[in-house]
Amino acid sequence: MSDQFPLKSDAFTGGGRLTAQQRSEGGDAAPLFELLNEAALGVSGDLAVAPGAAAVDLSALTTEQLAPLNGGVTRLSGAAADVTLPEIANAPEGWSHTFIAVDGTASTQTISPSGADTMNGAASVDFSYDHQAIKVYRPGTGADWLVSA
Repeated sequence: MSDQFPLKSDAFTGGGRLTAQQRSEGGDAAPLFELLNEAALGVSGDLAVAPGAAAVDLSALTTEQLAPLNGGVTRLSGAAADVTLPEIANAPEGWSHTFIAVDGTASTQTISPSGADTMNGAASVDFSYDHQAIKVYRPGTGADWLVSA
């Protein structure tokens, strides 16, 4: 299923289908292709975070709980948030996750590793620009998360 997404807006033209401009439920509802893409993303490892949540704690997750989040995206919106990564020993080799600020403000989002783990040798990484993303990777060896912006 996931290899068919994201759908392009022109996938809904012709015949009796909805066009990209038609709304799914009238009023201010999103176009159907946006709703379907959001639903597909929700299946592929996204982590639901309440808007304005002040903390996202992944530190206690087991390997089995982390596996579905591999390659996913966590959208941080609203006030500043502190994200605590899982212990690197609990993350499967090659595990990655992206954190993105989506609220249009300059609130600082802080990502910190658990325990004695580090991120590119640092104790934490901060970012504060709208739509800036930070991706964390679990390398094959070591206790150091790799980070790319």
